[in-house]
Amino acid sequence: INLTEGTFSPSTTGENFPIIMISNVNLIGQGEEVTIIDAEGSEENPRRVITMEYCENNIISDLTIKGGSIEEESGWGNCGGGMFLILSDPILTNLVFNGNVAGRGGGIYIHESSPIITNNSIYNNSASYWGGGMYFLGSNPEVINVIIRNNTANKGGGIYYEGCYNSNDFWSCYAAHTASQFKELDI
Repeated sequence: INLTEGTFSPSTTGENFPIIMISNVNLIGQGEEVTIIDAEGSEENPRRVITMEYCENNIISDLTIKGGSIEEESGWGNCGGGMFLILSDPILTNLVFNGNVAGRGGGIYIHESSPIITNNSIYNNSASYWGGGMYFLGSNPEVINVIIRNNTANKGGGIYYEGCYNSNDFWSCYAAHTASQFKELDI
């Protein structure tokens, strides 16, 4: 799916959220500055931006993911305001995750998955519990050239990394965050 320039949201284009990805489908924008997917979520109207469960052979690139808000839900329902991945191994490249809120993994929640995350900016996301920018659980991500900044959470303001196979696959990344207990990376 090739998206044009513009903001795709409930108020501008009548979009419904979350976007539910399926295997073998790519979501490609025209650039992070000009293709914006905005769920316009809030406490009164909780919405996740993208959900990806049990998917393979996916690329999501060249767009901004914002406005996800699912903080008050319970269980997995409060995970991944911007993106929720479970048992999926996509390539996520040239993306911006900005202004998403969740209980865990404000920007991205990744569970038992092995995504390749390259050339992304993850900023101004928040989690009431763990992983303001990203939350990894039982996963094996490859994170390359990612700017992770100004995210907030109780633990792991930038990244919360739990029960993962390899915690060393972070190259050329920058992190600066706020957390009550662990500022940047909590493994």
